[in-house]
Amino acid sequence: MNESAYRAPNAQGTAAANAGTAAPREAMSKAMVRRIVFSSSVGNALEWFDFLVYGYFATVIAKAFFPSHDEWLSTMLAIGTFGISFLMRPLGAIVLGVYGDRKGRKAALTLAFC
Repeated sequence: MNESAYRAPNAQGTAAANAGTAAPREAMSKAMVRRIVFSSSVGNALEWFDFLVYGYFATVIAKAFFPSHDEWLSTMLAIGTFGISFLMRPLGAIVLGVYGDRKGRKAALTLAFC
């Protein structure tokens, strides 16, 4: 076999191959990567904390916000509301992701807060 087929492309070959694609991004610093990972982790932790608190207080929420004449029904409605939140998270990500791809991140974030 030809040995050149296994070599990495040179800078000219890479530039020619990427001529039709978007401009290359600047490399992120380690501090920026740490900041992004930390921010994402804090946001994810807060969201899971929210789910945990709701699950912990589901019986209290059931008594306070749902029909009190049937304890089983009010508990099932509270747990159903909790389950719907798990369904809406990926569904919202799909809808807002498509919207963000078309209109931009700022517009998607603005829509998410409305």
